[in-house]
Amino acid sequence: MFYYTMQRDGATDEQLSYRPPTISYENMQAIEEAIKQSPEATDFGKRVIIWMLRKTENLTCGVALSIPENAYPCPSKEELRISTSGLCRDNGPTHLNSVLEELGTKVGLSHHGRCFKDGKLNKENTDGMTIWFSYFAYDQLKPKVLDLPSLAELRSIDLW
Repeated sequence: MFYYTMQRDGATDEQLSYRPPTISYENMQAIEEAIKQSPEATDFGKRVIIWMLRKTENLTCGVALSIPENAYPCPSKEELRISTSGLCRDNGPTHLNSVLEELGTKVGLSHHGRCFKDGKLNKENTDGMTIWFSYFAYDQLKPKVLDLPSLAELRSIDLW
């Protein structure tokens, strides 16, 4: 499973030097299909998570996306919380992080009810959410912080 370390101070040399293996195109497609078929995620949540997955360079690059509360015309924070929690639950039917672990990577999906500001999680403001694909849970070490996708970009992701 991925490392549960947020700060460089608490990370071991092994954790800091970890380089995820490249996941094959076929396995990336299978991961997307698992997300699409998941009963635990909303359509909006699935699209955001798949959009992010596609930015990970076959799960070799940690990425983070902070979504302010009113970024989209839907209850995005709640939908994303439900979707990411559902996909990550140990007792759920999808359990995405176990799928990723079976593929030989320590990269996992995580989320937090705060947004990045100046490269760090903004602890004062809970009006939004951050989602990661990274080998550090709640990664603040070196994720690529993504710009918000447009609603059109998200809607272009075919879920069927």
